Amino acid sequence: MGWAEDTKLRDPYIFVKSDDFFQDIDSSTSNVKRPRTITFDQADQLLSDGSQNPACTHGRVFRFDDGSLLLVQFMRPKVWQIRFDPNNRNGEDFTDFNTRTIIRDTLSGPGGLIQTLDGLENIEWDVEIVQDPQYIVFQSVLNPKTSNRQVQLQIWIQRDPFQITVVRVLESNPPAEKLPVLQSVNSTNSKQLELPEQKGARAAIIWKTRPKGLQYTERATILSIEKSVTADFMGFGEQGGKDLFKKKT
Repeated sequence: MGWAEDTKLRDPYIFVKSDDFFQDIDSSTSNVKRPRTITFDQADQLLSDGSQNPACTHGRVFRFDDGSLLLVQFMRPKVWQIRFDPNNRNGEDFTDFNTRTIIRDTLSGPGGLIQTLDGLENIEWDVEIVQDPQYIVFQSVLNPKTSNRQVQLQIWIQRDPFQITVVRVLESNPPAEKLPVLQSVNSTNSKQLELPEQKGARAAIIWKTRPKGLQYTERATILSIEKSVTADFMGFGEQGGKDLFKKKT
């Protein structure tokens, strides 16, 4: 057997056309899991020795009703990433190491991406969690320990059914969608969630998943997104067409 044939047998990834992939996902015979609810538990943020998981320095692990885990991390005050692996069952299964598409090896810690960029930009920021019976709000805050604190971006995670809605202040057209609100509001929560006020700018939804938008199998994961009526997407890719901006997505 030659090296090419041997590599094919060892390669766990099989290329399939997108039409075939989604047809298999939609078929009644496919073993697709679609969790409905999500919760937050402080124990999922810790390693087995009780110390904080480095991946949770600027991120938090959330648990679905089927036992699978979702990691949401702030890389910058207005940049976030979502990580999911159907094989992860403990919070410490998520590590702080980046993929090869990111320059630094780790996200946090000395020499990590966050600390390096914070030094270059000369900023201080942190993340906060605010909870109520309906939502878990995960937000980034600039100058969190000063009177000049500013909430930069909020990730509203609806518990049941699971849905993610991202909100920040935009200097653009008036918001096209109604913002999420807490069910139970007190003065502390209300103050903590205040977004900065700017002339000509208002809080708006910039990104949102569909309700129960996560579907996965052993080999594939899909996170379905609701396209805002005012949003445009851009980029190239397989069958991406010739135009950078995608009007019909």
